[in-house]
This record gives sequence, C-alpha cells and structure tokens, in this order.
Amino acid sequence: FVVLLSELSQPSDAADIAMKMLEALAAPTQIAGHVLSLTASIGIAVFPSDATTGPELIEIADGAMYAVKRRGGSSFGFQELARTGSAPASELIVSRRPKLSEQLDMAQLRQANEQLVMTALAAHKLKDFADEARDNKVKFLAMVVHELRTPLTAIQLAADMLRFGHTDEAQPKRLQAIIEEEVKHLVFLIEDLVDASRISTGKLRIELNELDVGAILEKAVEANISIMAGRSQTIEAKFSPKPILLRGSKVRLKQIFSNLLDNASKYTPAGGHIEVSIEVVGDEVLIVVSDNGIGIPPHILPHIFDLFVQEPGALTLHSGGLGIGLALVHELVAAHQGTVSAQSSGRNRGSKFIVTLPTIRADQK
Repeated sequence: FVVLLSELSQPSDAADIAMKMLEALAAPTQIAGHVLSLTASIGIAVFPSDATTGPELIEIADGAMYAVKRRGGSSFGFQELARTGSAPASELIVSRRPKLSEQLDMAQLRQANEQLVMTALAAHKLKDFADEARDNKVKFLAMVVHELRTPLTAIQLAADMLRFGHTDEAQPKRLQAIIEEEVKHLVFLIEDLVDASRISTGKLRIELNELDVGAILEKAVEANISIMAGRSQTIEAKFSPKPILLRGSKVRLKQIFSNLLDNASKYTPAGGHIEVSIEVVGDEVLIVVSDNGIGIPPHILPHIFDLFVQEPGALTLHSGGLGIGLALVHELVAAHQGTVSAQSSGRNRGSKFIVTLPTIRADQK
C-alpha cells in the first residue's frame, strides 16, 4: 500500500503518522474466532530531497520498507541518516544500492507479502460469505416454518371440528373444502421448495417441443383472471392473431407466465391495473407483464431474481410465499435460451417484467 502525505511541514510529521499507523495495525483483531496482532514495516521517502518523480519516490520508500522488514519489522524507516534529527536514530536507515542477492531477497519478500495479503483478503471474503449464507439459511427456515404453519393450522382446526361433530349437514362439506384448499396450498409450497432445490443444485431440466407460445400465454391469463377479479383488479391483454412457434415446455412456460401474473397481482393494490402483451421482434418473441402496483425499490431491483428475496415493504401488502417465484422464472427462461428483465421507477411506480425467447425461423423447421 502507498500512502501519499501531501501537506507536511517536516519529515518528523511523517514519522508521527507512521507511528500512529503502526499502533492502529497492532490493535488486536478477531477473525474467525482467532485474535490476531498485526505488525507492519513502513518505508518513507521525501520529496524533493530523496527524488523528484513518483516512481523514484516509490522505489526509494520500497527499499526502506524492506530494510525495516529485514531488521525485524513493526517499525518505520527513512531513506538516509543525513536527514534531520527529527526522528530517533534507531528509526533512520542509510540507503545504498542493494546487491544482486539482496534484490532477489527483496523480490521474494515482496512476492510472499503479496501472497499473504491476498490470502488474508480471501479468508475475510469467505468468512463474509459464510456469515451471509448462515443468516440466509436461518431466515429461510423461519420463513418456511411460518408458511407451512398457516395451512397446517387450518387443516388441524377443520379436523378437530369434524371429530367433535357438527350442527348442520353442510358443515362437513365446508370443512372438506377447507382441507382440500389448504392441502393444495401445501403442495404448492412443497413444489416451490423442490424447484428451488433443483435451481441451487443445477438439476433443473426441461424437455423442449415445438409449440405456440401465444396460446400458452392466453391460458395463463385465463387462469388468473378470477384471482385478479377477486382483488378488484383489471387486466388488459394483447395477444397475437397468428401462432408464434418456439421450442419449449408447455408446463414450464405456463409456470413462467403464471408466476409473473401472480407476482403482478399480489403486489398491486385493489383497484389496480395489469397489462400483458406479446409481439415478435426479429427472431425473438417479447412477452411483457406490467402493473401500476407498489413497484420495486432501486436497492432490490438488482437482486429481484435471487432466491428467497422479498422486499420488506412488499410484505405489508402480501405476506405469503417463499420468495421463489421470480428466481424460478429466471431459471426457466434461461432453460429456454431466453432472458428476463425487471424494470421499475421505484416505490409505488409500478413494475414491468420482459421475457425474451427465441422463435423458430422458417429455415429451422
């Protein structure tokens, strides 16, 4: 590391700062459960008495630093003894051109020092990654427990009511409907977890066949219209009058579009509006799902397709889900050799998701 001190009145000021740096570095530091005390070697060159160019100053300071290192380190040194007596004589170094053997020693020391620094930085980064992974794991397990508890509680209550009898003939049917609905919810959550596991292990595979992507989009919209109507939302869909052929999986493409539509509906308040469109541009088809909902904050936008990402402010509008849907969309689109992107102007400014997929050209049939 090179430290440039541009406004010093005398060399002793540099000595004072060097001492403060050594004291700061010597303070015990805890890394991965180990308490470490660091030492350092500091070489000092002064402009213009030592040299008048940057490279020469760095070379002189570098030589002084390695001379300190050979002497035992944890100290600092100037270029020459003929300098002022502003620093202790024990900290001043007489400079001379090193012999070839000393140059080789310096090169080896420099290389070892660089490797040591890189190793320390890598260990620190690995520790940060490990801490983050541990925190994410704890948060995810808490989220899974919360999501599974809701349907299980409803099923348990319905089962208790069936066991203790009923007051009218219609009650068993209502309780059966509750149990069936919550079981579907559990199956949905478990399937999401299985897909998330496949994503993280790289085992997500799909079988591609020639199909009309426009027809699949229409069915996905039809399947979500009733849900949106229940939330007092409106939807405007612009479909293609002609078939748009590509190679893909019917089930997985419908899953992509359903997840995007469900995401738009969940994070759009009652009375909101959702738009869906599909068009061919060159050799690609663009599917756009947009809404005028709560939008995506700028700090969340780069991570919107990561697993288990849920913006805290969004949970006030919709508390369900495991944060898997958009991550799955990203992986499924990639499996179709396509791309998906998200756009938003910020909170309460709506959002837009654009899926781009390659079509089948006439010469490919």
